[in-house]
Amino acid sequence: MGKNDIEKKHHQTFESIRRQNTQGQEFWFARDLQPVLDYNSWDKFKRVIDKAMIACNTAGQAAKDHFSHLGKMVSVGSGVSRKIEDYQLIFLRKVYLFVRASKLSLASLKSGFMDSAC
Repeated sequence: MGKNDIEKKHHQTFESIRRQNTQGQEFWFARDLQPVLDYNSWDKFKRVIDKAMIACNTAGQAAKDHFSHLGKMVSVGSGVSRKIEDYQLIFLRKVYLFVRASKLSLASLKSGFMDSAC
């Protein structure tokens, strides 16, 4: 698979998990991003969230305005549900902070997706 194919795949993946809140703001759930960024464990990905929040504050932005901590109910089988921790990540720029904090290569994520970051 060539570089352009990889970039196209990542762009399509990020677009497919993008959400929109009632105010029309785009956001991503951290739990949806976790497998896209190749994290198998929530605990490890949560550390990336924490680093991204620090990076946001360091950049002069209030992390609480861009990382909305929440709990959501998920089915665990046999009709049983449980509450799990998640975050709403508002705006593409915050996803960029995630990628920087996770030390992943940005090359495959920049095509189209990062160009529209706020």
